[in-house]
Amino acid sequence: MKKTIIQKIFISDETTTKSNFLWNTIGTGMLAAATMLFTVIVAHLSGEKAGGLFSFALTIGQWIGTIAYFELRTFQVTDVARRHSYAEYFYAKVFCCILAVLAGGGYIMLRGGTVEKAFFIFLLCIYKILDGYSDLYEGELQRYGRIDVAGKLLFWRVAGGILILTAGILLTQNLTVAVIAMIVYSLLMIFVVNEKALRVFEKGKLTFRKKEVGTVLIECLPLFLSSFLNTYVYSASRMSVDKVLDARYQLYYAAIFMPVMIINLFSTFVFKPLLSVMAEDYEQKRKRQFFLMIVKVCAIIVAVTVVCEIGAYLLGIPVLSILYGINLGAYKIDLLILLLAGGINALAFFMYYILTIMRKQNYALIGYGMEAVTAFVISDWLVRKYAIRGASVSYLIAVTVLLTIFVLFMIYNIWRGKKENGK
Repeated sequence: MKKTIIQKIFISDETTTKSNFLWNTIGTGMLAAATMLFTVIVAHLSGEKAGGLFSFALTIGQWIGTIAYFELRTFQVTDVARRHSYAEYFYAKVFCCILAVLAGGGYIMLRGGTVEKAFFIFLLCIYKILDGYSDLYEGELQRYGRIDVAGKLLFWRVAGGILILTAGILLTQNLTVAVIAMIVYSLLMIFVVNEKALRVFEKGKLTFRKKEVGTVLIECLPLFLSSFLNTYVYSASRMSVDKVLDARYQLYYAAIFMPVMIINLFSTFVFKPLLSVMAEDYEQKRKRQFFLMIVKVCAIIVAVTVVCEIGAYLLGIPVLSILYGINLGAYKIDLLILLLAGGINALAFFMYYILTIMRKQNYALIGYGMEAVTAFVISDWLVRKYAIRGASVSYLIAVTVLLTIFVLFMIYNIWRGKKENGK
């Protein structure tokens, strides 16, 4: 059968572990780098205040976007027994995206502010909701063992969006128009390219089964709540900066926060391709392999954190100052604090996936709930008292609380398992 253009560009006849890893790394890397690249581009082309506004709007978009994600992919790719069909995940995703749009509108109405700022924030919410919808295709391709195809689609959608945004600003000198153009490009990539690529593998009819879709949503609800609360913690210190300090401080904080994502990025590279394998090890009760993989991944995350801390101490502030075009000389200690928090958060994020594989989602929800309460209580107070330093410390405290709780849950589960086996 003759190949379409999309098949020729995105889908090779065969895949290998190497190509899966390579394209997953490239695609995930581009997605992780996008926040930094967007902010840097806007700061250089539109100024510090516009950069600060864009960074804050993107942060809110990421928070609202977690509703669209609903952590369906986490459940989808670890559903190795295929208890649920693609159609069930599809309709669950559609419901979540509609809910996310309503939540974004609700947040804008409750927040208040100028109409222009509210509209701009809502646009970035829509963009991140589209990210969440696209995750459905990437998750299903991963279930088919074609994470290489998912990585290619993700890379070109995000990279193309960055180019569209840059060209839009240069041509129109209007940031809002440029963002709208980026959204239109993302829509075309998702509903034309992603859809056709997935249909090469998934040919089933999208039959709506209300009960099964409801089951998917209920099963993923603890995971979603955990993710929503965790993203709130990620956003809380930034919301406090927006509330308490001048708009340009939002850009300063975004600049020193950016390297935190490098640690999360590297940790994601390591463990996301392993999730299906680890799920099978756990399902088949190969406990030694399962726990050995946990130790190895944790060791790698710690090593990456140490390397990042050393690099940041020596070169971090000069490089970031040049990159963003602003003077960050006063924030070296804050950068180091945030990198430590990033390492702790990466470990907690990995533990979250382990709890998901073990189907202990409720434990994860308890941890993220306590983390969110901690952030809610301390963030505004610390930012008012210590400005950027307060924002950095509030994030560090919150993620430390989360990791501590997750480690205690893991120890409890291991102890309970040994006790049951002893009986």
